[in-house]
Amino acid sequence: MSGSIAGTLSAALESAASQYGERLGLIGVHRQWTWSELQSEVDRTARGLHQLGVGPGDAVAFMLSKRPEAVIAFLAVAQLGAVVVPVNVHLRPNRIRHQFETARVSAVILEDCFDTVLDGVGPLRPPPARVAYIDRVGVHGVPIPPVSEGLRHRAASSNANDVCYINYTSGSTGEPKGAPTTHKNILENARGTAAAFGFTEREVFMCLFAVFAHPHELFHRALVTGAAMVVVDSLNPRVIRAAVERFQVTWMMAVPSFYELLFDGAGRVEEQSMPTVRAMEAGGAHIPEQALARLQQQSGGRIVPVWGCTETTGVAIVNGPDRRRTGATGWPVPGYTMVVLDPDGDRVETGQDGELVIRGPAVTQGYIGTDADGGEFCGGAYRTGDAFAFDADGWLYFKGRFSQMLKVGGQRVYPVEIQRVLLSHPAVREAEIVAVEDRVKGHVPIALVTVEPGKTTGVRPLIDHCRSALEAFKVPRSIVLVESIPVMMSGKVDQSGVRRLLADHGVVV
Repeated sequence: MSGSIAGTLSAALESAASQYGERLGLIGVHRQWTWSELQSEVDRTARGLHQLGVGPGDAVAFMLSKRPEAVIAFLAVAQLGAVVVPVNVHLRPNRIRHQFETARVSAVILEDCFDTVLDGVGPLRPPPARVAYIDRVGVHGVPIPPVSEGLRHRAASSNANDVCYINYTSGSTGEPKGAPTTHKNILENARGTAAAFGFTEREVFMCLFAVFAHPHELFHRALVTGAAMVVVDSLNPRVIRAAVERFQVTWMMAVPSFYELLFDGAGRVEEQSMPTVRAMEAGGAHIPEQALARLQQQSGGRIVPVWGCTETTGVAIVNGPDRRRTGATGWPVPGYTMVVLDPDGDRVETGQDGELVIRGPAVTQGYIGTDADGGEFCGGAYRTGDAFAFDADGWLYFKGRFSQMLKVGGQRVYPVEIQRVLLSHPAVREAEIVAVEDRVKGHVPIALVTVEPGKTTGVRPLIDHCRSALEAFKVPRSIVLVESIPVMMSGKVDQSGVRRLLADHGVVV
């Protein structure tokens, strides 16, 4: 593909439609599109949005459920040279207003069921002519104008380095930050992960991430390989199993907690098998070794742990499906360069932990409203804030987050180490470690623990278990037994919810 659109999502869609035209590209519960039909649908949607005045550089908020039209609208907005802004409709109104304000939203694509959410935006809401509904028209705007077949409408100046969407961090520990993400970022990550996994046009891919959390993951690998993508708006295990069987899904992507739900809800072994699925990618949250071992046993070894983030445009470290190492986080996806550095910026020795720093064409270049060469970003590299170590064979091992690291009497303690010990107890299902300030020691660890169904334990046996495996200063000062640990829609632990839960149990944090 030559010209200014080379390396854009539009160019990738054109290429897929040309190569795989009559093969299925996008699959929904009620409708399916071949790659040629998908390109035509994207063209029609782009022309309709253009009639509403959407053009290059416009920030378009998405307030949509996980449906095939979300993929079509994303590609249509990108084709116009505009910028997708996925909105987490489950956030509090002030956080949604923060997204509208920082992204400078000037248009909205939504479903009428989210009218009340848009109400909360107040004066930041765009005028009705730039609020476009999919399906039924709500109270704030107009339908996307129907248009007939014709030449596609796209921004003539679009290029690979143009921003095509603003991907917001989950906000699990603070205000969500928007990372401007380019066509190149998305396509480089797609090609790198496809190469790492051996992901080809033969796959039938179903991503179960929320539509506001890395929405490009729904389609970007399929776009560069010609694979089929299945979009289903459910996390009900029965619904997902039925969709896997109906559409012959070969590859799944979900947060670890979904797989826990999927297998816990299954009865007979044959119900768990889902024979068409060859890989179950698990990302979005750290998987403790004990939980991973349980999932591998239940899945027949098909769980593929991955690590990535908003700033790397998705998966950057993989452990499988063919190249695996037990206990490791994984190895770098092609296209990413990773080093582990000490506080002075020097590389640490093999086996020692330090901060993981990542470079590559899929790495975003900063956040909205901040200096592109400061804080987490420096010289084109992203400082993850995560402690990792390389072994002699180039495998990476996650040690913990520096932001969550405790200093107990001046000694470093990573919560993950305590978590692993608690999870090794046969009665423990989940464990989360929280740092509590202490006047003498600086910090002390507190643990939230859930118990495996059908099993029982008390606080004292768990403390004794920790004492048998940890140095004294790492043993939790107290352990609180709870029914569940709060998680966000993204599947990550909700740190604010954890602290509120501890407060409800009389623990001052």
